[in-house]
Parts: sequence; C-alpha cells; structure tokens
Amino acid sequence: MHHRKLAALLATTTVAATPTLVATRAAGADEAPHPVLHLDTGLDNMPAAACTLLPPMEVFPVSDQPALIAQAGAYKGEYCPDGSVSLLYSADRVHWKSMATAPVLEGSGGAGAIPWHGDFWYQSYYITADGTGWGSTDSTSPVHIVW
Repeated sequence: MHHRKLAALLATTTVAATPTLVATRAAGADEAPHPVLHLDTGLDNMPAAACTLLPPMEVFPVSDQPALIAQAGAYKGEYCPDGSVSLLYSADRVHWKSMATAPVLEGSGGAGAIPWHGDFWYQSYYITADGTGWGSTDSTSPVHIVW
C-alpha cells in the first residue's frame, strides 16, 4: 500500500469575524493547491450522513500522560471519503492551530496529540481530499481543558 506524506503548514486568518483556517503545502508541478478549510462557519458539509466526526476524546497511552484524539469514521455500511482529520487548538476559540493531522483512508482516520499545558479549547476538523466535504466540532461539541 502506497502511503503519501501530508506536509501542511497551517495559518489562521480572520475574515468578517469568522474563523478561517488556511492550509498550504509545497505543491509539485502536477498537484493542485490544497483547498481552504471552512472552520466552524456553521456551514458544515459532511459528505455522507453516516460519516461522523467525533469531538476530541481523551485517551491514556502507555505513558500515563493523557492525550487527545480527533477521529472521523463511518458506520452502517457507509464510509468517509479519503481526506484528512486534524486536532486543532485555540486559546480564544477564534485563532485555531493544528496539533496533529492524519489521513482518512478507507473510511476512517484519527489524529492525536498531548494537550498543551494551560487553558485551551480543542476541536476536530475533517476535510475531503477534493475539498467538497468538511466538518468541525467546535460549535456542536467544544472541548475545554485547563491543565
């Protein structure tokens, strides 16, 4: 199975008080630019009813130190189209940055990281490879951790 490395540099901008995350990557001559991510605009466009984006969940890896994982997956015989899932964090719920990004392949994927020390908000974000489907969990299931 051929694995592609996803190299993304994420930057945040604010347009008309709506948070927007813009992703760019070093594109080869034959690659299209990465689509703009639609962060919590209230216009989530998940590609299938059974394609589910879960809010960040706390897991305990081997080290006894808590970690968060963002997951996209499907059920009832459906699938999530290939794309990526990211774990994002913010101190103010306006300017979001990526902690981890992983591919969604063959219907599911997950990205995890250790939460930052301090007072932060976390959300999961999913986008299809072609940019036609996306979703975020900030407005429906915000996760606030003070550590």
